[in-house]
Amino acid sequence: MIIVLLLPLIFSLLMVIFKNIKLSKLLTLIFALYFFIFALYSLFNTGQQFTPYFEMNALSCYFLLIEAILVLCVTVYQIGYFNDSSKMSIRFNRYLIFYLLFIFSMAGFILTTNFGLMWIFLEASTLSSTFLVDFRSTKGSTIAAWRYVFICTIGVAFAFIGIIMLSKGSAPFGGTLFVSDLIAHAKLINPLYLKLAFAFIILGMGTKMGLAPMHAWLPSAHSEGPSPVSALLSGTLLNVALLGIIQVYRILESANLIIFCQEIFLIFGMLSLLFSASYMLSCTNYKKMLAYSSIENMGIIAIGLSLGPLGYLAIIIHIVGHSCSKGALFLTSGVIEKMYHTKRIEGVKGLVAHSPIVGIVWLLSFLSLIGLPPFPIFFSELLLVIAMIQTGHFIVLGIFLILITLIIYGMGKSVFSMSFGKSTHSITVVKNLRLLMYGQIVLLILMASLAFYLPEPIHQLMSNAVSIL
Repeated sequence: MIIVLLLPLIFSLLMVIFKNIKLSKLLTLIFALYFFIFALYSLFNTGQQFTPYFEMNALSCYFLLIEAILVLCVTVYQIGYFNDSSKMSIRFNRYLIFYLLFIFSMAGFILTTNFGLMWIFLEASTLSSTFLVDFRSTKGSTIAAWRYVFICTIGVAFAFIGIIMLSKGSAPFGGTLFVSDLIAHAKLINPLYLKLAFAFIILGMGTKMGLAPMHAWLPSAHSEGPSPVSALLSGTLLNVALLGIIQVYRILESANLIIFCQEIFLIFGMLSLLFSASYMLSCTNYKKMLAYSSIENMGIIAIGLSLGPLGYLAIIIHIVGHSCSKGALFLTSGVIEKMYHTKRIEGVKGLVAHSPIVGIVWLLSFLSLIGLPPFPIFFSELLLVIAMIQTGHFIVLGIFLILITLIIYGMGKSVFSMSFGKSTHSITVVKNLRLLMYGQIVLLILMASLAFYLPEPIHQLMSNAVSIL
């Protein structure tokens, strides 16, 4: 386990020393492959604890496996995505250094058992990804990067206050910040400290997760950052922040304060859907459209956390569906931008006619995101509807269905207008097109295949992850 955290640091140091772009690409690809193999190994070896500070349980293994799949797809994609000019190569070498540090920080957050270390890894993820967002160093990307680091740093500061509250509350049994100790002794903690801790942490980590109204960094960072960065931010970083909130939620659940948490989850979830629906009806930028879709899906997950055991199962399914669908959409959006040289929806027409593979993948990725069977989100949203009925949330269900319908309509209108019709703009032939599409195709096949055959280790992992919640 320690190797998976040390390797990106060692490789980053080698990149700094040698400054050789071919070596940097090779090291990044080696790590992505190792990371994926490690995640598969962990699938069969959950429950290992190599140090008191790092542990592999079913929940962390699930999040790590999703991250590893996306990292491998993104790593292959970005080899063909970035220009090979000498000026770009220097910048790309620096990009790969921060890319590995970003992966290191997310993996460290997922694996750690201590809230203090979680906070350090969360801050590290903000600092390293800021350089990725500002890769192009344009006026727009620089503004987006500053907005991102400013808002997320404030969010991390709120999370830090929440962690202090946890430490203060755990003073009667040693002031520990280990998740397992806090869960075991949750009933000994003053409920006021727990409620304050949860409130501050959901504000802080909810900012990183993209919950409304703390989402302001997300649309601009996704729009201005390179597409592979957007895929990782949406498909993995939001999940990492979600995991931090879940860990605190587990403590309050053990202290019988679950209703307090569920009410807050429901409020933030519905607000996120409302903000997303408002934008989708008038969106003009397809990358911002995808960013607001991430806000929507984080809202859906928050609602799932408010609905009890059936909601927990729904969000476990929804996480993989959203991560893979959004990863495929953002990676494909990078190809579209190379073809049409614009991010405006009205500037992209006839995508299917000009490049069938890009157009079809774009459409299928959209259909998987809105929950068309057999993709995972169909099952997760169906379970959420059943959970709302079972728990008597009929008004919430009605609002939920209306907002989801508006979001699907607004997003679908944009996606289909881009996919069909006749373009009046010149289209650039994209180099390395096959290399740029492999990852998306793999993600789509993976999602569709899970509906027909769920391997026993994956089924067991998901069941164990739900039981931890």
